[in-house]
This record gives sequence, structure tokens and C-alpha cells, in this order.
Amino acid sequence: MTVATRSHRGAFVQEERAGALACGAGAEVESFLESVVPCSACVFGSQGRFLDDASLLEKPWEISVSSSVRKREFVAGRIAASMALEKLGFSPSFLPRGERGEPIWPRGVTGSISHTGDLCLCLVALTEGCESVGVDIERVERVDPGLARRVMTCAERGELEGLKGESLVKRVASVFSAKEAYYKLQYPLTGRFVGFCEVEVSFCAGGEFWVVPLVEGLPRARGAHLLVDGVVVSVVWK
Repeated sequence: MTVATRSHRGAFVQEERAGALACGAGAEVESFLESVVPCSACVFGSQGRFLDDASLLEKPWEISVSSSVRKREFVAGRIAASMALEKLGFSPSFLPRGERGEPIWPRGVTGSISHTGDLCLCLVALTEGCESVGVDIERVERVDPGLARRVMTCAERGELEGLKGESLVKRVASVFSAKEAYYKLQYPLTGRFVGFCEVEVSFCAGGEFWVVPLVEGLPRARGAHLLVDGVVVSVVWK
């Protein structure tokens, strides 16, 4: 099973503010995701956790990107995936890539990788526990509230009434992140592009939500998100 990704980074404030994630926060994210997704394993942290040896970037892994930043991001993601698979009981290995650059997961495994700044997240799960999974991480401080006009439905924007400042930004970031995670979940199942306003996020108590399709042919999916150290982490699974 493969997972494709897309990029909407132009929707964010341009400056990158990598920052550092506290060790305790990283462990909290891993524990949270592993607790909500059946039969799963997660690794999360800064790129430095996965790139201790700079020589890793010199290995011939058919990395087609020329940017050193993108190359480090790619390699960190693949190493994170290998570490997550090892936690799940698989032998560590550098995953092959598909036509779109997506990792080719071992038989019986689904997974998803996400990056923001210097942070990297990978979650893998046995398909006996869930058919597909998607994850996304975003730094809340980078989200422009004006993004709501592009990624939220009328009903979702209606729920922003009365929200201001940090509360408003967090809600917009949470909806955006949930939909990014959903895209990664649904692509292996449908093979299609999904517009932001073709699905709607319905929040429940305790940080859980549902992603509900507004068009035919898309799956309904469960989700959960966590806000920690200025980062929103979202996961959806089916």
C-alpha cells in the first residue's frame, strides 16, 4: 500500500521557524498516536534524531530532488519509517519509492509520513487493524487565518464565529491539518485528488473528529488531533 502526498505550503506564512520539540512532547505524540490507531507504531522528532550521520545523505537512494533541504527531509522521513517499522516488529530497511516518491510499505502494512520545518513524523500500522492511515503535522504559528477561505466549507467557517487570536488560528490549523491527513489516507483507496471543500471535519469531544465526504466515492474516516508545543498533530484512519 502506498501513500501519496501533496504540498500547499504557499498557504502558509513564508518564514520557516524550525524550533526544537521537547523530548517529553515527542514521547507524548508517539504515545498518543499509538493509543488511538490500532496495531500501530510511531516515531516523531527533529530531523537530527534521524540524521545523526551526515554521510546518510551521500548514499545512492535515487533521491531526485536537488535541494539539500528537501533531500534531508526525504532521507529523514525514510529513516523514520524504518524506525517505525522496527517498532512494529519488522527488520529495519530503507523503503523503496513509488512513481510519485511515496514509500512502498511492506505487505500487510499501511503508513504515512509528514514534515514541518525540522520536524518529522511517521506512523505505520498493520492492515489487520486499519485499512489505511494518514498523518500530518503543522506549526500553528505558521498558519495564516486567511487560509480558512481556501480550505474550509461554509459550515466549517460558520464555526469560527466568536473565535479570535490564538483560538482562531488553532481551529484553522486543526481543520487544515485534518484534511491534509485525510488526503494521505484516502489516496491509496481511491487514487484521486480531493479538494479541501469536498470533505468536512466534524469535531467531537476529547480532540477526536470525523472527516465526512461531501461527494460520492470517498470514505468516511475517524480522526484525532493533539496540540503540543505549538504543533498540531493530526491522524485519520479507516
